[in-house]
Amino acid sequence: MSIEQENQLIRRAALGDARAWTEIVTSYSGGMYSLAVRMMGCASDAEDVVQESFIKAFGSLGGFRSRSSLSTWLYRITYTTAVSALRRRRDCALFEDGRYDAPDGDIDSEITAQRIEQMTRAIAQLPAGEQALIHLHYTDGLSLTACSEVMGSTEGALKTRLSRIRAKLRTMIEN
Repeated sequence: MSIEQENQLIRRAALGDARAWTEIVTSYSGGMYSLAVRMMGCASDAEDVVQESFIKAFGSLGGFRSRSSLSTWLYRITYTTAVSALRRRRDCALFEDGRYDAPDGDIDSEITAQRIEQMTRAIAQLPAGEQALIHLHYTDGLSLTACSEVMGSTEGALKTRLSRIRAKLRTMIEN
């Protein structure tokens, strides 16, 4: 969707056009749900986060200023909503086994399967914020600029954080 199409969609939705709002929900709910489920660890909690995020977004749609893309803005709302939910419920299980999919390639290889399993287990041991950054950058393919907007941090800080997370994961896998 082009920037102009996105802006028209936002304007229509802000003016109460139910079809435009439905198109926004249909277009962006999958990515929002993916982020929420990885942060929350279970489908029902993720659904609650996405629903709450859309309610917040709908209430703020008139104030959207297109400084970032609509998807980045919605990811940001989803991220902060999930963080708030996790704070309210600190003892949740963050991720279930197997949440991170294998990269394309020779997945039949036993070595590759073992590495994927090791990586999945290591990622599951990271704090929620680090898991979210890994998910946004590597799984969803968001740039560091977009991740910084979603997570409310600077690009440089996230670059440093990713470097530390990768080092931590390497250590976890080697041990």
